Amino acid sequence: MTTGIKLTIIPATFIITALFGCGDPEMTLSLMDAPPPGVTSVRLHIASMDVHVVDKDKAAKNSDPSDSSIDDDDKWHSLDVDSQIDLVAHQGEDAAAVLGQLSIPEGKVTQIRLHLDASQENAATKDNVDCNLDLSKVPDKGVKINHPFKAFATESGSSHEVVVDFELDKSLKASGDCFIVEPVIKLHKAKTDGEEIDISVD
Repeated sequence: MTTGIKLTIIPATFIITALFGCGDPEMTLSLMDAPPPGVTSVRLHIASMDVHVVDKDKAAKNSDPSDSSIDDDDKWHSLDVDSQIDLVAHQGEDAAAVLGQLSIPEGKVTQIRLHLDASQENAATKDNVDCNLDLSKVPDKGVKINHPFKAFATESGSSHEVVVDFELDKSLKASGDCFIVEPVIKLHKAKTDGEEIDISVD
């Protein structure tokens, strides 16, 4: 049985809301955050977002961002976004930008990753001057949640909301008259049927 993912993006903090019901349930991802001082716009071209889902009986207790063995397996479910998002314009959960919907199987979510498209325009505005961002240090296989979290179940008939934080103040490194992008994203919180679930690792 499959469930769905509706992906939404809010600058600096992703809000990923997964809605699972009858038929093809969905998960939603969003993104948001606050920029460094003097930065009034950070325009990143989001290529896609991926969710890694495994069978419940095969899932490790916690995610492991350093586990490269999953990077190329067939458990990733990708949502094509192909859109430039100004992260500064979408600060806060109420300003989440919906990215789209993605069908995923029932199981456990063990990782989420973000893909940026360096071939497209990626720019920032600092002190009222536009500059081109350097994405040379962004991993080709995507940017994972950078800390362990408890794998959480996705089930038909339930709704899920996930908040992911894209920390712009940590992700932009000053370089010349602009910035090098080294994305730092973390899983802020997750809810099932409106109730916050424990995703912290002891």
